[in-house]
Amino acid sequence: MDGDSKENGSIRPTIETEKLFGQCFEAADLAEDALIPVGGRNIFSNETDIAVVGDFQAFNDFYDEASKTVAGYNLEGLGKWLGSQGIEADPKLFATLFAFTKVYEKKYPSNPAASEERLKAYSGKSEVKLSELFTNGTVECAEITALAKGFLQKEGVEANFFSGDALWDRNSEFSEKHSFIVIPQGERQILYDPTNPTETTQGIFPSIYVPAVNFNSEVRTNQTRFIESRNIINKRVAFFGVNDGTNITPQSIVPKAA
Repeated sequence: MDGDSKENGSIRPTIETEKLFGQCFEAADLAEDALIPVGGRNIFSNETDIAVVGDFQAFNDFYDEASKTVAGYNLEGLGKWLGSQGIEADPKLFATLFAFTKVYEKKYPSNPAASEERLKAYSGKSEVKLSELFTNGTVECAEITALAKGFLQKEGVEANFFSGDALWDRNSEFSEKHSFIVIPQGERQILYDPTNPTETTQGIFPSIYVPAVNFNSEVRTNQTRFIESRNIINKRVAFFGVNDGTNITPQSIVPKAA
């Protein structure tokens, strides 16, 4: 989906994206009331013709609560705790992602029927407001990631919205479409998956992954690529990247299996 969208005689801008392999793309900024591509109707096409309107001002109360939660954390104490747990993370960034995770858990409980109801919400429409979907509990990864990206923008955190694919098991034959956030950290990047928080005996934590190699360069080779990434909390491995709907081969995964 490029350019503008015309609905009811009005023109609404679409966010600027960098198109990657298949339907995948990355966006550095989600402008207020602009269209965010969230999928395509035709599985045999790379066109993204379904969009959500990012009416982020409708979430100001949510964002304010999350921001106040961040401000209430003792960053020095958090830094010491992270070190004692062997978790390498910037305390302020971790606090920001942790606050979003906790406030989201309280505000928007999981809806087991979200996937089916989300399809109905978009049915017959080229766009729908983000706030509508959250009010009705009909959200999945694209909408949740958009909400998280909106919060990070408000907090001044450099982060990109990434519409790509995920592979949860190295031996899976096919990947699944998945949206997540890429956060620059010097010469490397970390990946934040707001849709699937990490469950622990101490409650849920943000799912933050460290790629084994440079994520940004690997997803720009114009071919299927999945980068092995390790969760900083539970150390589990997942694979994030780009695909065009084809099956996964061992050569598509970086690093290669020994």
